[in-house]
Amino acid sequence: MSTPMETVERLNSLLASFDECQISSFNGSHLIIIGDWDLAYHHNFEAEFIEVSYIQCLTKFHAQGFRLATPSERAQLRLADYTETSDHLFRFEADEHQFFIAVQNLELRVGLVLHQPPI
Repeated sequence: MSTPMETVERLNSLLASFDECQISSFNGSHLIIIGDWDLAYHHNFEAEFIEVSYIQCLTKFHAQGFRLATPSERAQLRLADYTETSDHLFRFEADEHQFFIAVQNLELRVGLVLHQPPI
């Protein structure tokens, strides 16, 4: 099992080729972001954020990179009322802005997934 930092490193290496991202689904606790170089017909990775307690993110974006937030960024967001101390706070750059997602865990799935055309 990978650590959150190892998963972020793998995700960032994928973003070098596949920076177009969008939220695929969010059910209140699990957020899935898909990515590719063009999401019209397929995607090459899925980043699943598990047990989301805070989200500040666009629905579509071009991601430049993810990392764990610093303690000062965490304090600046004042998330104590929303997050557990065990939550990982991810910060990412996208379209010249910064965004945050607080979660218990992050899983990454890699592989081509075709999008079915509407019937």
